[in-house]
Amino acid sequence: MFTDQSCYLFNCGEGSQRLAHEHRFKLSKVEHIFFTHTSWGNVGGLPGISLTIQDVGVPNITLHGAPGLGDLFVAASRFIILKDLQVNHIDATNPESTFEDAVMKMNYIPIMPDETGKLPRSATNSPIEEEDVTNYYSREKGNPEDVPAAKRTRVEKNGDMNPSSKAALAYICRLHPKQGMLMAEKCVEFGVPPGPLYGQLKAGQDITLPNGKTVLASDVRSPDDPGPVFVVVECPDESYLDNFVSEPQLRKLQRRNGATELDCPKVVVHFTPIELTRHPKYQEWMGGFDADACHMMLGFTKDGEERRGFGSLAVHRIQHQLHLLDSEIFPHLPFDLRVDGEPEHSEASELDCQTLTTYYLRPLKKLDLSFVPILKPQEYVEESLSQEGFKLSLEALKLTLADAVPISNKAYPKLVFLGTGSCIPNKTRNTSAILVELEKDRFILMDCGEGTYGQIVRFFGHERAAQVLSNLVGVYISHLHADHHIGLIGLLQGRQHSIERTKSDAGPLMLIAPHQINFWLKTYHYSFERIRQYYTLVACANLFEGKTPDPALITGLNLKSIVTTHVRHCPNAFGVSLTTADGFKLTYSGDTMPCLSLIDIGRDSDLLIHESTMEDGMEVEAQKKTHCTTSQVILSRCVTRCPYSSICF
Repeated sequence: MFTDQSCYLFNCGEGSQRLAHEHRFKLSKVEHIFFTHTSWGNVGGLPGISLTIQDVGVPNITLHGAPGLGDLFVAASRFIILKDLQVNHIDATNPESTFEDAVMKMNYIPIMPDETGKLPRSATNSPIEEEDVTNYYSREKGNPEDVPAAKRTRVEKNGDMNPSSKAALAYICRLHPKQGMLMAEKCVEFGVPPGPLYGQLKAGQDITLPNGKTVLASDVRSPDDPGPVFVVVECPDESYLDNFVSEPQLRKLQRRNGATELDCPKVVVHFTPIELTRHPKYQEWMGGFDADACHMMLGFTKDGEERRGFGSLAVHRIQHQLHLLDSEIFPHLPFDLRVDGEPEHSEASELDCQTLTTYYLRPLKKLDLSFVPILKPQEYVEESLSQEGFKLSLEALKLTLADAVPISNKAYPKLVFLGTGSCIPNKTRNTSAILVELEKDRFILMDCGEGTYGQIVRFFGHERAAQVLSNLVGVYISHLHADHHIGLIGLLQGRQHSIERTKSDAGPLMLIAPHQINFWLKTYHYSFERIRQYYTLVACANLFEGKTPDPALITGLNLKSIVTTHVRHCPNAFGVSLTTADGFKLTYSGDTMPCLSLIDIGRDSDLLIHESTMEDGMEVEAQKKTHCTTSQVILSRCVTRCPYSSICF
């Protein structure tokens, strides 16, 4: 929600900072974020966007929601460093809590599930055995060593969550009344001379002119705006439904229950899952509002799909342009946005919202779809073809490719680079993630930055993505900087949805990662949503050369071998080398400075995937940030006797 003075967020899913960057949302006015339910779909973008908000100079941010939101930052405090941003939390389930500022007044409405919706007790009585106190930025020169120590997260010993943490929140928001505007042309029409009388009329006072004529303020002012009402709701699942539809404060806003014109919401925003909005009880509840109320539907399906689109034009534009170079390496992405020429949505009362759908509460009270992204494939192609010399260069490339001899007749492994950006995503490049198809329909992921699940869906489309995720057998996390692992929870949940959707019998994911990741994942598991059953952790340190890996890991991934080593980056950073069943050797650096131990395990690799964050000439900066330059990577490739390398990040 944007006003002249402030900006407010309701929920903050993965990819929020990337969309904000692409669509040029100014986050410098964001000081309050309101959460309708503490699920990863609502909070997954919070760590990343907090860093962005800190970078633009916002000193404080307040999170409004169920208890436990602060635990997210406690667990993430070692890889999300917020030295200059104070994060506050208001427990919106407290009956005495409300919110009011210069723009609006807001009432919090907590809604609990019934007894059938109670989360199961965890099987363990020892929730979080070890706090991670590692400073993951200690090796970056110039970075302060005094990263604030995290407070130990306290979770009830029986493994149950705080009952209030399960609450869904509805927000009833009323903008403050606004006086009508003084209309100068009307003042002239009524013969009011410029001067103090204008001020009296503007303040709503009737006046008498020197000639004895009375001028009413209502004659020369636009009507007062009493302050429109809008409501933001989420009914997370059917266990909340009866309490949701019977909630007294929400029912008071319904026309059929006697709500006045002033109290009827102009807009109701629904984060409720799509299937649940179609439930007869939910539909009946929606029907109680004013007939002209706009219902903006933002929920996901039960499989985790969005109603339509991930909101990015930039990824489609660059993919269409790269498609000109090689149609197999850069296939067209499935259309997840409206394509130019498709009919626009009608102004129906129930609206499937897309990115940039806009509703003006003041002064117009109307829907605006003019900003909604529209794909224009032909325009993107013409942008490239119109560049001087491009057509000749493209023809030369096609001739070269036609004469090229395949480097191997092996069909696998196949790689999809889902993210090759640096620590902050931009509109065309996401944070680190590489999908490797080891053999037909057997996948492993190398790192998992924020938005990785969305990248998989963007590339494959929903149907194929469900198959890919069901056949994802492992995830390797090189180190615990946020841009390499913060997308893992969303991926685990997305994989589980896919397994259920495809009726697969796939077991827990093999998670190969620094063992310190346990503190983050277990804190989330015990404080918010159960995820521990979705993965089996294999510590990177248990795969050093000379150690015997768990046979279940080798069998599950169908590898000949997998070896890790420490690399020169942050504490507990690792590189990995794996050899497939048919003898293909792949080495992946993660983030590192030039590193002899990586060269040792990567010798005679068929493919080396190595970071190259800095350009040549930036050796000092690369050393400071513990990264590599391009030439340093090329030298590493030569020393490892690797015929091919992919330089990224």
